[in-house]
Amino acid sequence: MIRWEDPPPQQRGGRRPSGFPAELVARDLREHPGRWALVDESPNRLNLASHIRGGMYPAFRPAGSFEAVTRTDGTLVRTYARFVGTAD
Repeated sequence: MIRWEDPPPQQRGGRRPSGFPAELVARDLREHPGRWALVDESPNRLNLASHIRGGMYPAFRPAGSFEAVTRTDGTLVRTYARFVGTAD
């Protein structure tokens, strides 16, 4: 089966992914410490997990207070994260 559609615009590296609700995600993860959650599913956000771990978004600071991993299946990039630090 094929689906006719135009590809999304190509994203360049070096920027935080747009459209990611960092504040809401970080708040929800803090409310459930230690519990993994699927926080994003898209075809092109390969660096989101490293941005979360490194505290690139202020909501995920200090760096290291969240764990995040990426899993791909060839078409989608799934980012999972959990809060492991202490709230400031």
